[in-house]
Amino acid sequence: MAIDISNLKSEHAEAVAVGDKLYLGPECTKPGHGCVRYVNSRACRECGREKCEKHRLRDQSSRTDPDRFSRRVFVLGNPRRVISGGSLND
Repeated sequence: MAIDISNLKSEHAEAVAVGDKLYLGPECTKPGHGCVRYVNSRACRECGREKCEKHRLRDQSSRTDPDRFSRRVFVLGNPRRVISGGSLND
């Protein structure tokens, strides 16, 4: 979704007063990122997108492997055997 930056406020206080979600703030320190920032956190929009994509890929990989778990698991049929984290194949 493309954003028309000509309509964005250049000051955080102006954007808060109007009720906008984005504003034009200081340039991000990462190369290639613009100056569009979120009003509620003052975070760079592109950094937020990268972080969201990173977490989405991480969560997706853990959902695809049903044998991965992070808690202790009791094995049915053998109540004395407890597997602590990792994988059932370990």
